[in-house]
Amino acid sequence: DREHFSAMVKESAIQPHHSSVAADSRAPRDLTEEWQQFLSENPTIGQVYRLGRLTVTESSSRPVAVTVNITLTNLGSSAWPAHAAVQIAHGADLGMDTLALGRVTSPGEHCKVTLHLKVPRQADAPSCIWALSLDGRVFGVLLLLELDWIESTSAGLLGQATDNLQSARAYVHEVRLQAHDQALLPDLSRVGDVTEEWSADLARTSVTQAYRIGSIEVTSAARGANLELILALENIGQDEWPEGTELKLVSGHSFGFESWELDTPVKAGSVIQMAMPLKIDHKDAMVEESV
Repeated sequence: DREHFSAMVKESAIQPHHSSVAADSRAPRDLTEEWQQFLSENPTIGQVYRLGRLTVTESSSRPVAVTVNITLTNLGSSAWPAHAAVQIAHGADLGMDTLALGRVTSPGEHCKVTLHLKVPRQADAPSCIWALSLDGRVFGVLLLLELDWIESTSAGLLGQATDNLQSARAYVHEVRLQAHDQALLPDLSRVGDVTEEWSADLARTSVTQAYRIGSIEVTSAARGANLELILALENIGQDEWPEGTELKLVSGHSFGFESWELDTPVKAGSVIQMAMPLKIDHKDAMVEESV
């Protein structure tokens, strides 16, 4: 019953990992008063909490990673066993059907939970609800996430489709791991051309190629770990790239690398090499995608 098993959200934070998803900073809050009719019919639930409201720009491309960090407080008189879980109760699970707490949480203690979600870029259910559960019975709190999909009206920072005589082809020349970075594991098998995978996004821009320059697994809290990518860029267009042409971040985390500027022109047919020194400074478990 509610006296023995009770919970509330102490705090929460939501982090989309792509520019196509925006989180309303005002959305996370307690909705218990607005759900009184429902709660009166479900006495094991004491709180309804909105984790956030996401606005998603529609596209046919792959889902976008979103991380939700939640701190729950045990308000009951009984401990939550380690197999107690956060589980989907309504709507799409966004890749997170069930997540065991993994530790005993005594009365009065806090328990931190991280949901790693995959949000589709095409319209789905407008809301998802997770609940605390124990042996198939929900208790304590409902966790609500609202979603709204909007049509794309522009190609954003990548630019509108156009006939452009300037073009490029990229490939990775070398990957260098600096010393003391054993926490970073590069997966070289994932490096390569992903133009077909990104075709829907590229069709709305003047960009002709998408190339995955790296896929890195962080095996521990690697704050300050260093990674250097050596990238080769070939001018396959008809015009030269003028001095001042930039390679720059358009979405995601920069990892200390915002932009790089040409100091000399690059003629058609020429290849240049450049170094991308990156610093991995995240300590929380999450999925990052940078473009």
